[in-house]
Amino acid sequence: MKQFKFFQKICAGLLIISISCSTTSLETFAETTYQEPEHTEEATSVPEAIASETETAEISLTETTEAPGEIPSDYAETEESESASITETESATEEHPEINGTDDIIDESESETEEMSETEEMWDGTTLENVYESEDYRVTFSVTGHWNGGYNANVRLENIGNATIENWMLGFSFQGDITNIWNGVISEHDDSEYVIKNAGWNQDLEAGKYIEFGISGSGDFTGFPKNYQLLGELGSVSTDDYAIKYRLNSDWGSGFTGEISITNNTSAPIEDWILEFDFDRTITSVWNGVIESHEGSHYSIKNAGYNAILTAGQTITVGFTGTDGTTADEPVNYDLYSYGQKKKLSESEDSDGDGLSDALEDALGLDYLSPDTDEDGLTDYEELYLTLTDPLNPDTDGNGINDGEDDLDGDGISNKEELAIGTSPINYDTDRDGLSDSEEINRYHTDPLKTDTDRDRLSDYDDVYLGFDPLKADTDGNGIIDSEEKIYQTVSEKIDNPKKSGLKEVRVALSTNFFMDSFAL
Repeated sequence: MKQFKFFQKICAGLLIISISCSTTSLETFAETTYQEPEHTEEATSVPEAIASETETAEISLTETTEAPGEIPSDYAETEESESASITETESATEEHPEINGTDDIIDESESETEEMSETEEMWDGTTLENVYESEDYRVTFSVTGHWNGGYNANVRLENIGNATIENWMLGFSFQGDITNIWNGVISEHDDSEYVIKNAGWNQDLEAGKYIEFGISGSGDFTGFPKNYQLLGELGSVSTDDYAIKYRLNSDWGSGFTGEISITNNTSAPIEDWILEFDFDRTITSVWNGVIESHEGSHYSIKNAGYNAILTAGQTITVGFTGTDGTTADEPVNYDLYSYGQKKKLSESEDSDGDGLSDALEDALGLDYLSPDTDEDGLTDYEELYLTLTDPLNPDTDGNGINDGEDDLDGDGISNKEELAIGTSPINYDTDRDGLSDSEEINRYHTDPLKTDTDRDRLSDYDDVYLGFDPLKADTDGNGIIDSEEKIYQTVSEKIDNPKKSGLKEVRVALSTNFFMDSFAL
């Protein structure tokens, strides 16, 4: 029934139809093409205008239009409504990026609500142990005793990863009031947020080992802790916060002894320190420290454990023996590092202003202090929600072009430029008017965010292909808007039916105020 549907569409605005066929009778066409006895349950009658014995049929239709030259009032209202709808949708997208359909992206607000719900979950009165496990560590919280107005608990922290957990600090959310602790110290307590830190002697947790600390609390036990995080991280110590001094104690040609002194210039401890430097002589042994790594002339010396904490104003000396070099050679390029407490990141803070919370960025492995972690010209938010590229890889598709300069939708405009303009980097025709974003911007200078830039009730595509100016509602200035101008057009349709002879082609010629190709098959 393809041919019949074609005529149905055309007849909706038809003024004059000319049909040319290879048969002598349209009646033959009707019989040959539209009768389908094998599907009698879906019989369709042929329009009387077509069931004529002449080769050319003319149909006159009465059309009702508004005054020439005026933009129809209902259209203006419709466009305003559509504009408002688009604005509301864009606003909603900014506030709730999950509406873009990226199901695999984390819904921050939902996550935050779930966390709150989990934190406030009440104890069932019988469960005495709760286990939390991450990729590198496991926490087991065991209630060892409880009574009216108090409780005791034991917390085991296990290292199930492959590397040592340095200077461990465990953060969690807990509704209880901890009044006493052993084998650890309360480093921070703010409302229901706790940070428990090692006791010094148990600060480093080797792979496969565990430590335990105990707590006592006042009030009834109401539920287990939630949201565990290991908060220790290696950070660089400011050069103003310490002083370094090298001393050559002896040199006998084939060997030498020397020492490096580290002084803490601050009023706070420098914990679990590591000193790195370059030295053109070969160090063979060390005391008051451990050679953690040595590559070429670069050394990394770690504390010996018993001197891991460099207290305020304290000086620690690391001694060593070595070979090679001369007495003129001294260590250079000192860098001091310390394992300190990492900031517990918030779901409500966005330090780098990229539209993603600090907590979410940290969970995804992104830099919460840099809006563009992989430095490809797109913010982390834009990559996650708008271009759907990898914010940790500057060239997601590996084509040699970074994600910012790449052109995902192939419309001739880079992803970075599209985001600046407001068009979609993954849809070559953002407003879906039939013209690509590049054609609208660079060729026709139309608005790539509006289907009908000049508001003449013709899409920008129809304006262009009917010969109108898509920037003028009344191209020829005759007082009639373009959508009401009658344009003579022809459309033809080849008919290929090897089982039946008869009509081979349908050609429609008419003057109308719409773009016929929009109605063709």
